[in-house]
Amino acid sequence: MSRSALQPSQQKLAEKLTILNDRGIGMLTRIYNIKKACGDPKAKPSYLIDKNLESAVKFIVRKFPAVETRNNNVSFIL
Repeated sequence: MSRSALQPSQQKLAEKLTILNDRGIGMLTRIYNIKKACGDPKAKPSYLIDKNLESAVKFIVRKFPAVETRNNNVSFIL
């Protein structure tokens, strides 16, 4: 089967997967930005210092470690 001869159902599936991928990238970007804000005590917003959110902040920092990607060397910083 050639690539140009997609059936309508395959084209719909491809469009849905593309949209899902774009949304996933957006969510990961937002989570990463939240993680950066939570990890640095100086940059942490005042509403995140609340004791009720402390466990959620720790969970985000633990789940999304910093990734160093300089010189094509990937290393995780915890």
